Amino acid sequence: MEYSLTLAAIKKFDPCEDSFLRLAKILPKNRKITAQQARYLGCTYDDIIWIASAVAQDDLEIKKRLIAYINDNAKAVLHIFEAAVPKDNRVRECIQATDDFLDGKISEETWSRDARAAWAAWPARDARAGWAAWATWAAWDAWAAWAARAAWDAGDAFHDWQFDRLIYWLSDKNPSPLPMPEKGVPALPDIEAIRVDALKKMESGS
Repeated sequence: MEYSLTLAAIKKFDPCEDSFLRLAKILPKNRKITAQQARYLGCTYDDIIWIASAVAQDDLEIKKRLIAYINDNAKAVLHIFEAAVPKDNRVRECIQATDDFLDGKISEETWSRDARAAWAAWPARDARAGWAAWATWAAWDAWAAWAARAAWDAGDAFHDWQFDRLIYWLSDKNPSPLPMPEKGVPALPDIEAIRVDALKKMESGS
């Protein structure tokens, strides 16, 4: 199903005053709008993911969709992590545990335990500001922080994909997660080619 909210409903989530005033200028006063419509009207990625994460505190379906969305992000940058630390399987194990939970193969309790085990002794890293709400699900806060940081480093093409993917998970009737990539293989080869090309240009100074 496609989710929609009114401006009044957003206000109940207690956004900061500046953000709400900005949203009030671009969103309809009374009519419900979808995530896709909100994006078209000028809501940013950070706006929409903050609102969605607030809704998810009391909506299990949205919560699972956002878990699947962040798992897609982790899959999309998994090859970057594994290239840097090829013998460390914790991220892949955490992603797999999340897939299993979303598929109904394991309980949320088991998923939470397995996610923590996969990240044992791994220091949490600073997350991009727009992802701060993910820390409310402590079982995967370090994983979410890493995925956000890796995504930030992946470049503008990936950011565009992120926004499109977020809207997809909030809009599609039966969204499908990205498949687990094989080790060393980018889940998004076209975007990876853009990222690698940009890195080469930076290194050459062109």
